[in-house]
Amino acid sequence: MSLDLFPLPPLWAGAFRLEESIVLPGSPEELWPHVADTDRINRMVGLPAITYRFEALPSGSVRTWASARVLGMRLEWEEKPFVWMRPHGYDVERLFASGPIARMCVGIRVAPEGRDSRVTAFGDFVARSALQRPIARIIARRSLRKLMGLLRQTGERLGRRVGYPRAMERVQARVDRRILEDVREKMDGADPVLAETLFRDLETLPDHDVVSMRPFEWADGHGFARMAALELFLHATSHGVLDMCWALLCPHCGGSPAVVSHLADLPMTAQCDPCQARFAIELDRAVEARFGVAPRVRRAKAELFCRGGPMNRPFVRGQWRLAPGAGQ
Repeated sequence: MSLDLFPLPPLWAGAFRLEESIVLPGSPEELWPHVADTDRINRMVGLPAITYRFEALPSGSVRTWASARVLGMRLEWEEKPFVWMRPHGYDVERLFASGPIARMCVGIRVAPEGRDSRVTAFGDFVARSALQRPIARIIARRSLRKLMGLLRQTGERLGRRVGYPRAMERVQARVDRRILEDVREKMDGADPVLAETLFRDLETLPDHDVVSMRPFEWADGHGFARMAALELFLHATSHGVLDMCWALLCPHCGGSPAVVSHLADLPMTAQCDPCQARFAIELDRAVEARFGVAPRVRRAKAELFCRGGPMNRPFVRGQWRLAPGAGQ
């Protein structure tokens, strides 16, 4: 089943294609969480944070607009829904309102090759004019080179069975260690191994991984018991190391349209702007406890680098764009 849905006119002077591939250890299914996490990939290759807005259309669908600051300039583009089939690959098409690139479709393909997999990154681009084609090509090549470098690092770590992706993103954040040391002495009831791991993560993980932590996900990533992790997070919250909040979960798209600090602040209903669904708030189905590092311990920013990629909705195995009445 082909994922190549957006072919560009091959003879037009501003159109060009870039493609590179690399063989990585592991099956396509094993590699998928690493190559399809577009939010993390964009952040790790140095792309800017993105702001999204959503335009409701008379047809009932939604148009997604994205913007970011690049080299001091504000770029805005329409982002079409991602297309993917786990674990074989994904595409996304973007239509730019300004800049040297007018349109692009970028993506990744993953194919088995013996015990390994060949990962191919590609991009189909249309420059805004023939004169801007060289600039557009330089920008595109630079982005592809950074992506291939990241994939190469991924392969090296997977080959050595070194933890990924968090092991590749360790930072040295500015943390008030006096608070952590003081809390360490007071958390006698907490498992010392779990507590030390949590404190190390709060000091060394990037902002994205400490502003909206899910205790069960954290436990699974480290191989800890889930309920022990939840008890630790609640313990850390009572000592002012973490802040707890309640995220509303859209039952239609799985997104989180809003966050409240207290259960008393939960509304009766909510609307999800990305999918325009309105839904009733059910505590056991549409609400999730999340934790973030307390500002007194560390100042961390919640930024988004991609909201539509496959790993933003890991429970969906495949997604297509279809015209009305069409089939796939």
